Amino acid sequence: MSARNLLLLLVIFMAQHQDMGVSSPIHSSCSRNCQWNEFKHLTQTLYTQALKIYNSTKSTDNVVLDNVPRIQCNDHCAPEHLISHKQTCLNRIFDILSYYKSALSTLSPSRENKDFTMVKKTISDILCLLQACDAKAINPETPKLVTEEFLRRHIGSPLLSVSILIARVFSPGDPANHIIHPKH
Repeated sequence: MSARNLLLLLVIFMAQHQDMGVSSPIHSSCSRNCQWNEFKHLTQTLYTQALKIYNSTKSTDNVVLDNVPRIQCNDHCAPEHLISHKQTCLNRIFDILSYYKSALSTLSPSRENKDFTMVKKTISDILCLLQACDAKAINPETPKLVTEEFLRRHIGSPLLSVSILIARVFSPGDPANHIIHPKH
């Protein structure tokens, strides 16, 4: 049996199990409360995957991708803000990860490498967790049409940057356990 036929059978098998209500533990969390430890784990995984893509696609062109959503100071996305500005931060992360999922979805499946596939899966899992925390798209941005080769070569740097910031937000775990130090 060829690898292609085996892959096709695997896709059919997975589709049947989704229709039967069998889901992975991550996707079953979509209906639960915020899973802070899962956020921590998945955002660290996203960082590792983004670093791998960055290292494999690093370009000497120094191209800055216009209109790539970024976390700004007024998004209040820092671990200490997850108590006072939780929805603002989670909604912004939702918008940004939705952008990257959409951008990566433009890659043709026949040429998609497994690193991009793993990143899309991790992003999907994080988006599912964000929905469980009532995060939603506030200012969704649509990726500009660029060639597949351009995307492959230049997505590494902004994806790595945002994955570092998102991993930092969730690194302490549950915000209810954060110790807030008064400002002097």
